[in-house]
Formats: sequence, structure tokens, C-alpha cells
Amino acid sequence: MRKGQLQAMEPIIVVIMIVLIAVVALTYFVRLSKSEATIMASTMDSKDALAILQRASTLPELSCALSETQGTACIDLYKAWFMEILMNDPTQDMLKIRYQPIFGNTNVSVEIIKIEDGSSPFNPIQIYNGLAPGVDYTVTRTYFTIHEATTDGRAFAIMHIARESR
Repeated sequence: MRKGQLQAMEPIIVVIMIVLIAVVALTYFVRLSKSEATIMASTMDSKDALAILQRASTLPELSCALSETQGTACIDLYKAWFMEILMNDPTQDMLKIRYQPIFGNTNVSVEIIKIEDGSSPFNPIQIYNGLAPGVDYTVTRTYFTIHEATTDGRAFAIMHIARESR
């Protein structure tokens, strides 16, 4: 190559390098944005789950009666079982309408965990079922204390909140 040809190719090489750097930077920016959006969605789901738990634990229909559990997220086991029975009763459709503003379009269930071995001694208790059948959903979990009034016992529990996928 002659000196004149090399000088003529310099601007083309510079433009190609700038385009390559711009493509790499744009790819990095897009991946970073997707990652931040995923983290924000996960954080919002966790905050929504905690809000639902707080609303559920302050409902008289579910809250613990003990004064030492006031101010904490505590749900009474027998009240939760009774609420599951009522929610599954087809004659109690007005209850679903009453709880719709509280739980929204979610399925809310409670699973009790035995601390000794991590097993679940009962089937999950379905507190509220507000999702339409056949809808794709994501599940968020949050942890709390469940109170068993007859023995004055407490157990570790997980609230599963299924909501429509975004």
C-alpha cells in the first residue's frame, strides 16, 4: 500500500472502530437496564407481598388475639382454617367481593413449617383465591409467625402470594 492509500483508509478505520465501541457500549447498557428492571420488579413483588401480609395480619378474621403479638405479622391458625372453609363455600360469594380490595387478584395461601426438620405438617391453607383459572402467575413468598391458640404455640409459616405474571 502506498502512503496515499493508507491515509485515505484512516477515516474509514476510525469510523468502524467508533461504531464497534458504540455497539459494545449499547449492548452493555441494554443488559444493565434489563438487570435493573428485573431487580426492581422483584423488589416491588416483595413489597407487595409484605403489604398483603400486613393487611391479612391486621384483619380481625385472621389476626392473633395475644397482646404480645400486636405489632408483628401474626396469623391465628384456626382463624386461617376457618377462613379457608368459608372461602371455599360456594354460598359465600359475597366474602370474595369483600376481600377483593384487600388481596386483589391474587391467590394467598399459608404453609406451616416445622423448625425441627423443615417439613410441612399440614397442607397449605388457601386463605384467598382471586386469580382467574388458567392465568400465568408468579409466586412471591414472605415469612411470618402463625399462632395456635389451644396450645399457645407459635410456628414459622410462609405466605405464598400468587399474582398474574407481568
